[in-house]
Amino acid sequence: MRIGKNIRHFRLQKGLSQQWLADALGVSKMSISYFENDKRRPDIETVKRICSALDVPLGKFMAFSDGVTLSDGFFQKSDELSAVQKNAISAQIRYSAQRYYDACACAEVDCSESALPIDKVPMPDSLVDAAAYMRKALDFPISGPVGNLTQILENKGVYVVAVKQEDSKVSTKDFSGYHAVSNKEFPVIAFNEKLTYGCLRLTIARELACLLFSNVSERQISNAARLFLLPGPDLIREIGEKRPNISPKEIELVGDKYGVPGQCVVLRTKEEGIITRETYSHIQSGKLYPPDVYKKDEMPVRILQLVCRAYTDNLIGISKAAELLNTDVSHALELCEGKENR
Repeated sequence: MRIGKNIRHFRLQKGLSQQWLADALGVSKMSISYFENDKRRPDIETVKRICSALDVPLGKFMAFSDGVTLSDGFFQKSDELSAVQKNAISAQIRYSAQRYYDACACAEVDCSESALPIDKVPMPDSLVDAAAYMRKALDFPISGPVGNLTQILENKGVYVVAVKQEDSKVSTKDFSGYHAVSNKEFPVIAFNEKLTYGCLRLTIARELACLLFSNVSERQISNAARLFLLPGPDLIREIGEKRPNISPKEIELVGDKYGVPGQCVVLRTKEEGIITRETYSHIQSGKLYPPDVYKKDEMPVRILQLVCRAYTDNLIGISKAAELLNTDVSHALELCEGKENR
């Protein structure tokens, strides 16, 4: 086991510097650097002190594997994150991806069977064609509402991660989305679990577009994501071809049906020429649309399904289930035996 990589992983996951850890242990920063680069191996008592400082159980620290790595990982350009924030968030995502890979192995499931196209393609000049390609990649019809996007992607072999604030001492409030491909051949999409429902779905759609297309701008990605979730023909059918105005209730109904924020509905009506730029500005300035809400509908469930499967088939014990779910044994029992909320 390369203990150095484990130290670096959990330190970055907490958003802590080498100097912070050195001060906590009462050693030099150079000693921490030597540990992390495997130039010097800490004894077991030092490892225990490191675990205590980083608030990581010794068993979890020693069991952690560096087998899963993420390549071509990108945060959304609009996310204003420091290098420390990015390191902490990406470490959390990689640790989650490692647990997913281990859960697949325990449940005897091949995690590399992604149904998304293997190679990226240049984004078409037409955004309508780009949105159509995204739907085709997921075997969707060309129009109509998109259901639970997270579960659809999970069924296609994409690992979806909800990044939690409490898993890191670094604020994630400025983080929205991230995508990468693992060395185990499964793609990863991550989002901030605190995002409101419609914004969360737009974020997932943007990250999906990033996995499918090459050489694209942030604007192209955002436009394609909106068209993917709310196609033009659907919007015209729902709202009409030309309207002098649209009511807040219409905006709410269409937003609920297609799972997008009211602001997105209004913008799409302007893009399709249903309302004028002046009407759009009036609705925007007065915020004449319902606020986006927080719902848990798009939360990932795949890793829980895998762990429950392995536990039920006696392939793992409850301690291993708790480790894979990153929780304690009592909560793992509630989850795996379906006793939660009873």
